[in-house]
Amino acid sequence: MAAWSRVRSEPQVNFAPLEFGQLNMTLHEHYQPRSTDTLVVFVHGLSGKGYETWGGFPKLVFESQASTVVDVAVFDYFSGKRRIFRVRPRAHLVANSLAQCIAEIQSKYTQIFLVAHSMGGLISKDAARIYLEKYDANRTLLKRLSGIVLFGCPQRGSRWAIPFFTPLVIEIKYLRNGSKYQRRLRKFFRENVDDTDLPQKGNRDFMIATYAASGDKDFVVTTKSAIADVFPRQCNNFRSNHRSLVKPTQAEHPQVTWLLNVIAKVPSIDRRFADSLPENGSKMLKMSAARGRARCSSPSSRRRTEHGAMPTLRWSLGLRRRLLK
Repeated sequence: MAAWSRVRSEPQVNFAPLEFGQLNMTLHEHYQPRSTDTLVVFVHGLSGKGYETWGGFPKLVFESQASTVVDVAVFDYFSGKRRIFRVRPRAHLVANSLAQCIAEIQSKYTQIFLVAHSMGGLISKDAARIYLEKYDANRTLLKRLSGIVLFGCPQRGSRWAIPFFTPLVIEIKYLRNGSKYQRRLRKFFRENVDDTDLPQKGNRDFMIATYAASGDKDFVVTTKSAIADVFPRQCNNFRSNHRSLVKPTQAEHPQVTWLLNVIAKVPSIDRRFADSLPENGSKMLKMSAARGRARCSSPSSRRRTEHGAMPTLRWSLGLRRRLLK
């Protein structure tokens, strides 16, 4: 690990938490032959902790026996009651730190998903904005940042964001319905990001599919707030409260299977998109998608390509953007 690194990385067979120390992120990598080009980054919410917020969720995803194999990273920051007696950066600076972590490890992966709980969802969306503007501003290519999955994110505020407590918990100003922070994120995504997983060309510069989960017993973030601005078929509701929403205990729990299904959707979106194009002008794209389909069906599809090259499937997505521009 370089002296300037913000990420602590360690190959593992069985998932085991790592010490953050002064770092922002820990990265759990698979040994061969289960190495992968897909990464899931877990981002906790207000007053949460890197591993504690998620319970066994990261372990269940990392050790999943499903066809989708992923590496797991956990991002940590101080907020809420954890920062009362500490000087810590505000939300946009935490988001910038997350964006820097993504930029640091992006060369290892062709697909990166941000999985966030509560206020961590706002920070993750802000990190995506910073990443796209500062670290990967090329508007002709599909991004390595492939998707954002939100669990109980207050996209329209939290009912517990009471202004009276702002001097004690400064993050309340970000969680109030209609806050400046929320409006800025909505504006950027509305104008620049196609966040649906539909197999068709949108009119935005970037494509980052966004999914949202809510809890039917969540009294911190209402379902209406949690799924706001997200395409309805990309939303899901679970029998849980705000905390248990991100603490599944078994691999068969619906939160785990839903998340893994979401991650597995990305290649299929490309194939359906290619198949929907007219025959003239799309032959080359369809051939590249077919090669990507063959790659995804092989045992080596979960391995990184040699010399760090991007897999054919992801290259075809970039080609798609150039052909249709």
